[in-house]
Formats: sequence, C-alpha cells, structure tokens
Amino acid sequence: MKKFHAVFFTDLTSKTWHMKSLGPYRLASELRSRGYDVLVVDYFSKFFLNTKDFYHLIKKIISEKTLFVGYSGTFFSKQQILENVKSHHQWVNDDEAGDKWPVSTQKIKALNSLIKKINHNCQIFYGGAKSHPITEDLTSSGIDFVMSGYADKLIVDLAETLSQKKAIGNFQSECGMKVLYGDNNVFDFKNSSTYFHHSDCIVQDEILPLETSRGCLFKCKFCNYPLIGRKKNDKEYIKKNNVLINEIRENFEKYSVKKYTIVDDTFNESTEKLNAIYESLKANDLQIEFSCYIRLDLVARNPEQIVLLKKMGCTSVFLGIETLNERAAKAIGKGAMVELVKDTLKKMNNEWGEDVRVFGSFISGLPFENKDTINEWMKWVYDHKNLIHSYKLQTLGLGKSKNLSELSARPEKYGYVFVDANDNKSWINNLGMSHKEAELLRDYWMEKSWNDDRLYIAGWEALGLQNLGYDLDFLKKVPVNKLPFDEFADRYMWSFEKYKKFLFDYCEL
Repeated sequence: MKKFHAVFFTDLTSKTWHMKSLGPYRLASELRSRGYDVLVVDYFSKFFLNTKDFYHLIKKIISEKTLFVGYSGTFFSKQQILENVKSHHQWVNDDEAGDKWPVSTQKIKALNSLIKKINHNCQIFYGGAKSHPITEDLTSSGIDFVMSGYADKLIVDLAETLSQKKAIGNFQSECGMKVLYGDNNVFDFKNSSTYFHHSDCIVQDEILPLETSRGCLFKCKFCNYPLIGRKKNDKEYIKKNNVLINEIRENFEKYSVKKYTIVDDTFNESTEKLNAIYESLKANDLQIEFSCYIRLDLVARNPEQIVLLKKMGCTSVFLGIETLNERAAKAIGKGAMVELVKDTLKKMNNEWGEDVRVFGSFISGLPFENKDTINEWMKWVYDHKNLIHSYKLQTLGLGKSKNLSELSARPEKYGYVFVDANDNKSWINNLGMSHKEAELLRDYWMEKSWNDDRLYIAGWEALGLQNLGYDLDFLKKVPVNKLPFDEFADRYMWSFEKYKKFLFDYCEL
C-alpha cells in the first residue's frame, strides 16, 4: 500500500468541463525532485458524492508518514455546474469574492478531523489565489494555516522543517489564522520544470497547463496578483527554452499531449520571447496548440505578434480589455487608445478569422463609468461577434484584506466612497454609479447576450471542452446557450469515474 509525505487536493469547479490546474502539480514537482512521495487528488469535490469511498481512500493515503495536506483553492467554488444550464449566471461563476471550499465547511471540517485522527502531527493548509481574504470559511474549517503567494520554495522548506520535526516559523497572524507567505524572489524559476507523474492519471491527448514565464510587466489598478510590474524580459522569470522544450517533449512522448492552456499572466510580453519559443519548437519538430492570456495593447504595439501567435499554434486567446472608455482605461492602467484597440481586434480577425477564438473580459463600475458609457461600449462589443466571440462583463470588486489591489487599497483616490464601511459592495464611483447599478447593468448585457445567441465558445472553454472529447470545429458552430449540457454532464462524470478508478488502482485500493 502506497504512503505519501504530502497530499494535495485540487479541483476546477463551476465548470461543465475539467482541466488540471498548474499549482498543485508545480509544487508536487518540486517535492518529488527532492525525493518526497506526493499524491495530487484532482476532482476533489466530486469525491464527496460517495463519502464512503472517499474516506476509505483517505485512510489509505494518510499515515504517520504524511507531513502535510494542502488544499489548492484557486478554482474552488460551491457553484456546481454540470447540466441544465439555463442562464449566464450558471454558465459563468459571478461570485466576486469566490468560495473558499467547493463543499460545505462542515464537510471540510469533518475531513480534516479524520486526517488529524489518523495522524495528529499532519499539518493542513489552504493555498492558491483565493487565500485572501481570511474568512470564517477558513478559520472554522480545521486547517492549521494559510499559505499565500508563490510557494515553490516555501513548500520544500515546509517539508524539510516537518520531516526534521521542527516548528514552523515566520507565521503572521490575520483574523485569528496563521498565514505563511512565499518569497517570490528566492526561487530559480527559469530552471524549474513541471513534470507529471504516473499517479497524476494523465490520459492520452489530455490538455495540460503550461507555464513559460511568471509575473506581469503591468500594474493594473484592480489587480492584486504577485509579481506585477516586473521588468520586461527579466530572464529570472522566463523559463529557459531547453527546460520548456523538455517538458513539452516528455508530455508528448509519455501521453501524446499536444494541447495546452498557457497560464502566463502575459504570454505576449515581448516578441523576442515568442520568437524564441517558436524557433525552439520548430527546431525540435514539436507542434502544439494552446490557449493563452495576451495583452491587447502589446499586440497593437507589436502587430507582428498576430501572425506569430497563429504560427506557434494559438487557437484561443483571453483578452483583459476591461473597458472601451478611454478615461476609465487610463485610470486603471490600460494604455491603448480605444480606436487602437478596435483597430487591433480587426487586424487580428483579418489574420485569424475563425481559427483563433477571442474572449474578452470587461468590468462594470470602473472610475469614470456610468450607465451611458458602459451601454455605449457594450453595444459595440455585442455588435462585433466576428471580433470578440465571447465575453464576460463582471462587476468591480473592492476587497478589504492584506493583499489589496491599488483600487482596493486607496479607493478614495479614484473617487470611490462606501455607504457602509463594513460592506465591500456599498461603493459608489466618481460618477455616482453604485455597485448595485453596475451589477444590474452586468446582468442586463449578459442575459441579453445569452438569450440572443451572442456568446460562442472561446477562452479556456475552447480547450476545456476538448478534454471531454469534443472537436473545436463543432463547438465553434453552436451558441453557448444551445450547447448539450446534459451530454457534457455525462461525459464529465464518466471522466471522473475513470480518474477515480485509475487513482484507486494506483493507491492499490
């Protein structure tokens, strides 16, 4: 019976499809390279459909050998979407704060109690992009601490500390919870490899996450991600091409993997970087397809990227456009002029046509926005389905935690006032637009777009649904509200059962 030093739980909930998230596999790679036995348990929320089987698994994989259990909560949500999708609210998770757990806190607490009963020394933590703010969901769930920020080095330090039976130091206390912060500047990212293990249950032709660089050149005022505003082409945060090529080659040779979601904050940060990757792929006779985040103003400044991205294998892009109001765009750190944005979208369409799917992200309630300005540019977005195949309009969220965006940290500088100091959603912007009005406007445009067959597959869905066996050419032809969600649900559960059997067989249950 296999036993493990570390166990990670992860899941991508609130979707009709499944895809592996990079975080836990990145940390598992660091630990495995140092001789630790690690198990990543995916589809975490679905295991609660049969708690008898799940608890049987827990009793086998947790032992006196287990140093810690980590929850990778970046994509956790209680909004379980599998079938009967009837509105944009169900298709897109609109919870701005995000749910900490994909099932009830009581169920998580019971699971953590079981883990502690098996091994009372086992440490339990919660990590990922949703580690802040600290909420009652976290403090009452039976975890020992929260891990915040990039944890590539931190996770190794933690394993070494616990294996030597030493106390964990450098905690900070927030809302009664211990928080351990990763240091983004002490990890050798450029030489880091994320290799998948047999226990990760990779199926043939599965679409996997891929990281080529880390951090972002920009500092958008609404963003609180780590490593924003870093220097262009900082070699410390761009993976060496030979390291990247070795990952891609191994995934192809072992699992026939040729498709990826590239998770870089800004994949197209420079043409130099894109050219280097393209030439390395070509020199090694490797062909891939991928989806990625790109920055539109960088494409505007470097139009050669349009052809280059397609040659590299790009089939879908995610654009954080946010607004087509120039005053609002300038206020939040989006540099391109609106007409230049529109012209660049047209140039992309002229080159890409239907071969590359375009998803746009927009925000309702930014500075210098009101009902009239948003209606004006949303009508343009709605009318140009050849340029933007799908989109999400979301309401601006202003949080109150330690890791704050510029907007959240100094809302008064941008003209925001709070009617209720204890309510994050009670803001009014500098043109008198309230959170509630921004929310209603979001609902109007998203419901209209849903009901009018305006939204088509793009972004992560363009690859994620292929993990269920669907062909992208088929998906392109069907508006989102006409997709066969009941069939998606069947295929999703079939993929989970297949994964579960593989995992149980690996663990010799």
